[in-house]
Amino acid sequence: KDTERLKNYIDSILEVSRIEQRRPVFNFAVLDGAETVKSIIEDFHYKNLRVISDNSGNIVADRDSLVIVVRNLLDNAFKYSSPESQVDIHMYCKKSAFIIDVKDRGIGIPLSDQKNIFNKFYRLRDPNKPRVTGSGLGLYMVKEIVKHHKGRVVVLSGGLGSGATFRVSFPLYSGLNKKLLKPLLNKHKSA
Repeated sequence: KDTERLKNYIDSILEVSRIEQRRPVFNFAVLDGAETVKSIIEDFHYKNLRVISDNSGNIVADRDSLVIVVRNLLDNAFKYSSPESQVDIHMYCKKSAFIIDVKDRGIGIPLSDQKNIFNKFYRLRDPNKPRVTGSGLGLYMVKEIVKHHKGRVVVLSGGLGSGATFRVSFPLYSGLNKKLLKPLLNKHKSA
C-alpha cells in the first residue's frame, strides 16, 4: 500500500512537471466528449457511480490528459464520501460548451477553502477521516490541464456537510470556437 502511494505521488510530480513546462506536449484531437469520458470511466470500474449523459459534442482534447482530469475528480469524490455514497458524473452541452459535472454527497468544502482548492499541494482535512491520503496535486493538475484545453473548472459547494460538484467545461469544436481551438490542433500537427 505504501509502495503504491509512493508511486502515485511520483507520477503526480512528474505529471505536474510536464504540465508546467513552457510548452507542454499534448496530443490534441477532435473527440466526442461524452463517448471519451464514458470509455475512460469503464477502465476504472468505479462502484456507486451513476453516469448521466444528456447529449454530447466534439471537443479538442488530449485523451491521456482527460484521463487525469476524470480520474482525479472521481477519486476525490469517492475519497471524501462515505463508502456507500453515490457519485454522479453528468455530461451535457450548454451554449457552446461541453460540461462534465462530478457531484458527490460527501463532506462538502468550506467556503473559506474553495478559493484555494486548486492550489498546488493544497489539501482538505476531514476530521472524520484522518487517514485520507493524497499529494495535494490532483486538483492543481485538473486546473492546469483544463486551462491548456481552453476550458474552465469550478467547485460548487454550500460548505461543510453539503457535498460538492466539480464542473469542468470545454469549448465545443463548432461555430466560433473552431477559430479558438484550431491552434491546438495545428500545434499537434507540427510537433
